[in-house]
Amino acid sequence: MPLTSEQFNELVEQYAEIVLDRMDIKTMEQWIFDELCNRYNDMSEIELRDYMVEMEDSGCPEDCLFDQLVDNVSSVPSEDQPSRY
Repeated sequence: MPLTSEQFNELVEQYAEIVLDRMDIKTMEQWIFDELCNRYNDMSEIELRDYMVEMEDSGCPEDCLFDQLVDNVSSVPSEDQPSRY
């Protein structure tokens, strides 16, 4: 007999709780990190900037985390750029 939608949702929640209870901290950290990366990678650059401004905005334009991170990644040589060293 197939489950109702409500029963299936309850089954999913119970199983998720069991899986979560089995995880150690390092496994949880890695899973959350992967999920966040997947979520942010699905955004365009503009969507990510807007999201970060909304979530991280201190009210001071000089504190824009997105711009700081852009500076960080722009100053690190990529694999495509020849290294100076």
